[in-house]
Amino acid sequence: MGNCELGKHKFTKGKLLKASLKVLLNYNIRCIDFTVNNKNEILFAAPPGKELLAVSASGSVKSVIQASPMVILAIHLTKHGDLIIGMRDQGQKYPITERSSRQVAIFDEKYTRKSVFEFDSTGKKLFNYAGRIATDSNDYVYVVDWMDNDLRGQIVGINKSGHKIFSYTGHPFYNTDDVPLVPLDIAVTPSDVILISDRNNHTLHALNPKGELCGIQLTQNIGIILPYSLSVDSEGFLVIGCTSYNGEDDKAKIFVVKLLV
Repeated sequence: MGNCELGKHKFTKGKLLKASLKVLLNYNIRCIDFTVNNKNEILFAAPPGKELLAVSASGSVKSVIQASPMVILAIHLTKHGDLIIGMRDQGQKYPITERSSRQVAIFDEKYTRKSVFEFDSTGKKLFNYAGRIATDSNDYVYVVDWMDNDLRGQIVGINKSGHKIFSYTGHPFYNTDDVPLVPLDIAVTPSDVILISDRNNHTLHALNPKGELCGIQLTQNIGIILPYSLSVDSEGFLVIGCTSYNGEDDKAKIFVVKLLV
């Protein structure tokens, strides 16, 4: 999926080759997040995000979840087949008020709701805006939580019961008031290392399941600028999708790198 702006949005099915991407199919899909289930259906929510749709390989579309009055944000499928969705109430994204509703909901393979997480043990909201979601082998849930329109954010980790494990707001050397953590995507490696893309710092942060920093990669040092989207493929390689500067002639790039964690 490339570029969420109206009129420039592209959604492509492709195959990664050694030095190129072979385009197999282009879809007429607009969304802010998506996942693919074990039937090779693409699950997404078209703006304004009030229902989850499934597109088959033949192009047929069906509705699988009605989210109204909530709006669907992040979409993630676990290794065990559960679907996890980030949602918010309708209206303005920010500022967050006492009446705001920001949730992460879990559904089973038949799209039946199993649980909803919104508050911690003290009654405080767990999330401001659940923009991206990932899980590890123990079904712990990690959420990219955006706090404002500039996408300043944190990573919130919760266990399968919804209890908060940690929140991570970045490394004090790299993430300051002038250059805060702007986490745009998250992925988990086969060894349960949590990877976060920090676009404005051209950096990847690596956390353990306790939320402790275990490594930082300055991607600019290896020629990768503005890292945005992250995915670990079936062979264990990390795929990094990048953005480009406004007005720049160069197109955004996709990098495939070998993981050492």
